[in-house]
Amino acid sequence: MKSRVLSVTRSRPAVVQSEHSVDRVGAARAFVVLGALLFLVVPFSTGFSQWQSFDRPGEDFRALAVSDTVIYALSSPVGLHSSKNDGQTWYALKWRAPIEYQAFCLGILDGVPVGGTSKGGFLRGEDFAYYLPAVPGVEDDIQAVGSTRSGTSSTWYLGGFGRGVRHSTDGGKTWALCNDGLTDLNVASFVTIPAPGDSSQILFAGTYGGGVFRSDDDGLHWTISSSGIADLHVYALIAHGNTLYAAHSGGRVSRSSDTGTTWAAWGTGLPYTDVISLAQISSGEDRYVYAGTIDRGVWRYSKAGGSWEPVNEGLRDLRINSIAVKGNVLFVATDHRIYRSCNLGVSWQLADWGARPSVNSIFAASFSSGEPTTRLFLLTTNHYYFSDLYTDSPDFYFAVC
Repeated sequence: MKSRVLSVTRSRPAVVQSEHSVDRVGAARAFVVLGALLFLVVPFSTGFSQWQSFDRPGEDFRALAVSDTVIYALSSPVGLHSSKNDGQTWYALKWRAPIEYQAFCLGILDGVPVGGTSKGGFLRGEDFAYYLPAVPGVEDDIQAVGSTRSGTSSTWYLGGFGRGVRHSTDGGKTWALCNDGLTDLNVASFVTIPAPGDSSQILFAGTYGGGVFRSDDDGLHWTISSSGIADLHVYALIAHGNTLYAAHSGGRVSRSSDTGTTWAAWGTGLPYTDVISLAQISSGEDRYVYAGTIDRGVWRYSKAGGSWEPVNEGLRDLRINSIAVKGNVLFVATDHRIYRSCNLGVSWQLADWGARPSVNSIFAASFSSGEPTTRLFLLTTNHYYFSDLYTDSPDFYFAVC
């Protein structure tokens, strides 16, 4: 793993004035600083059509999470990446976790990225500057993050393998174990649905061996909610309204339409393997549910089709650690890359973002209108990038030629 910290870069359309003179002295100076600037810039993007991937050698992508405007990807060893343009370009954010820690899960809690790691740790914020052990002396793998909201207050949750659930009512500053009634302490997933008749939420926890548990009081007490589930190893939970879906080992997905009171196997056609991630998209009158498997790629269930079918065209990696949805765009995290699909998963296209660009020319330009400004321009085959030259923390901005 690289020990250096990558600078945050920002992407926005470039507006280049048409009347300017080329500063040839500045161009010479530009070559001197070019090496330092390229060291700071995150790898450039390439074009895409349906599926696109983001690749950083030596990193496994463990989890995805979507806020209103940003999609985040958490990699292991611990690194956080973000995209503000639906996955067209990605940038590495700063991270501050011990090198020996491994990343496992990621969620957006009250608009804040929160990640879980090995040894009972969690990371909070875009720059992950707030690395903390959740409960001092409690070291297990944090596999799930979640939250509930009641009125204007919220509670955050971390689910671990071996020590159960811990919760925080102060935005992650302090945590406490909350396992009353939870008979399986290997927690792999959380999901919430609205509570009938009020502004609170019902919290569900999926466990690896004990099935699904339910809490109606923000995690203080738990009751088993697994009636009808054939396999009690639950890797992932999602909800659509009051309908719940659970992913299991053995190629099973279960559904509950009565707030977790009863469950039934849902759909046929999945291969006999572990289903470790889930997502859903509503498109027109149909609804698609996606199942990510441990070794057989992505499978899709449509209400119209009535069965599961593989949707792996273009995928090179078939372990699907996480699936996220932003609008009607799908994202999957694998052990090597992030892929995206703009056509409901019909196809995926690989674009190797890990490679550095082929720079065709470099020059500096001085702008005569307003305050004097000198910028460095890099021209590649399909894009150009520019940066103010003489700043302590230069940013590269992106534009399509």
